[in-house]
Amino acid sequence: MKGGLFPGRLGLAESRIPHADRHGLIWLSRGKLTVNNGTLHFTAAKSEELDAGDYAIPYQGVSMILLGPGSTVSHDVLRLLARHGTLLAAVGEGGVKFYTAPPNGAGTL
Repeated sequence: MKGGLFPGRLGLAESRIPHADRHGLIWLSRGKLTVNNGTLHFTAAKSEELDAGDYAIPYQGVSMILLGPGSTVSHDVLRLLARHGTLLAAVGEGGVKFYTAPPNGAGTL
């Protein structure tokens, strides 16, 4: 069933939180970033930063997701993040390299 059980329920699908009211960044590495029933999930492998498991990611309340080495991202994730103005950047080991594509910054909303 496309769109979940209650598409558009409470207007949350179209809600936008200004970047000034969001938390800054979230770092994710060594896992898979996917969308499941409209929720962003990160399936992590065991690493120094995070225990293995499935984590729901509150993308609406974060300005940027930093995706570290050993991670994959689905096309649905890119669509969902773009719709809500949440930026995604690929970051090298230890934050050494940084790759992203415009638009970038608070002007995206």
